[in-house]
Amino acid sequence: MSTSIANRQPTILPSPGRALQSECSLRPSMTPASLRAKFALTPRTTPPRRRNHRLASPRSNKIVLAASSNQEGGGIFDAIFKHDPNLKPFEGHLQYRWNQFSERKAAIEAAEGSLKSFAKGYDKLGLVKGKDGTITYREWLPAASAVALYGDFNQWNDGSHRLERKEYGVWELTLPAGSIPHKSRFKIRIWKHDGGHVDRLPAWIKYSQPDPSVMGGAFNGIYWDPPPPPTFPPPPPPLFFFFFFFFFE
Repeated sequence: MSTSIANRQPTILPSPGRALQSECSLRPSMTPASLRAKFALTPRTTPPRRRNHRLASPRSNKIVLAASSNQEGGGIFDAIFKHDPNLKPFEGHLQYRWNQFSERKAAIEAAEGSLKSFAKGYDKLGLVKGKDGTITYREWLPAASAVALYGDFNQWNDGSHRLERKEYGVWELTLPAGSIPHKSRFKIRIWKHDGGHVDRLPAWIKYSQPDPSVMGGAFNGIYWDPPPPPTFPPPPPPLFFFFFFFFFE
């Protein structure tokens, strides 16, 4: 009587691990080491992980600290060359890059006090409201020939509120308190040295949205300065508190 293909059971071949278990059960005297030699079993190993050379490691940090602390006598890169001798032919270029970094870092610390203060650009750049209510706008545009702030607050007149150029390519303008209403639109107009101009959103803008009345309209900056929330006196204590206090006193 023939067996149909649907009822035929698949043939299961024993794996090396199953063969090892069956052999151990049949011959208890054999050790796993001898069975591994018989079946040519090798322990499973995972491939070594590739180390990302871009990630900082404690060793690389020590090298950088050693190089930065050994700045006298031209031995600034001794620790680096000891770690990687292949960089020795590029000592002149590395020295040039280190000098550029040191000069720029010293200039930033002299102007801002520290790198931490320099990183807090959001406290100075953009539209910043002072404690007295005045609004100061600053933008870093070293290649601009002129900059203007315009929007709903001045009927989009690019000639009424021109910014003044300060140090390090920063442009600045101070407005009286209440000059720009909350949720009013504005942009900056930047004049190039060839006489042309472009309109841009401030780099430190906090809120922007397109014109909802124009399909695919350009984005406008939105001055976000909501009024402070109203304050309410604390509610009186509930009546059952007085009743509980009076009854159990």
